[in-house]
Amino acid sequence: MNYWEERYSSGLGSATGPVKQYHEWKWQTIERIIGKPQDVLDVGCGDLLFWDGHDCSKYSGLDISSTILEKDRISHPKWNFILASAADDLNVNAETVLCLDMLFHIMDDDTYLKIIQNLIKWTKKDLVIFTWISNPLRKKGLFGKSTEIQTDEKYQKYRDFSKYERIIVESGFKLHAKERIPFNEFGALWFFQRDRN
Repeated sequence: MNYWEERYSSGLGSATGPVKQYHEWKWQTIERIIGKPQDVLDVGCGDLLFWDGHDCSKYSGLDISSTILEKDRISHPKWNFILASAADDLNVNAETVLCLDMLFHIMDDDTYLKIIQNLIKWTKKDLVIFTWISNPLRKKGLFGKSTEIQTDEKYQKYRDFSKYERIIVESGFKLHAKERIPFNEFGALWFFQRDRN
């Protein structure tokens, strides 16, 4: 059983603690930069907590947890949901592809790269990614000192996203905007737009 299936089947949600201000900031930033997305592929859609109070004309959510997708189908019967890994070769696309708070949960480097390649392939126009811009992972050492670590060995791994930013740009996208979240130093929204030239 994968981490997320286990988490959702045990009754836990996608996040712990208050996330409302994070979601509000993300929505305000997305709408300011690209407008209200109407044709959306939401990669790693989870429990749709991010969509609370929001809607779009055409929605497809992709996730690896059958438990959460069953709940999503009940709460949003007009939306489309796909049970698959974001690393799978799928015949999907949308004007706007969202990949929010998912990439730092990918533990395997080859899987991570395949997901980036899929995000590129699936995006008709706008690709919006929220991930870490600096490393939040720390390990406590002697005398209260902490040192950075790359992974918690459970479900989080830090990577320098600038390497993948270059891959996306070299694949025919422009980096339209990069917005750091104001609540901490670790997260940012990247906005890529497919270059029509």
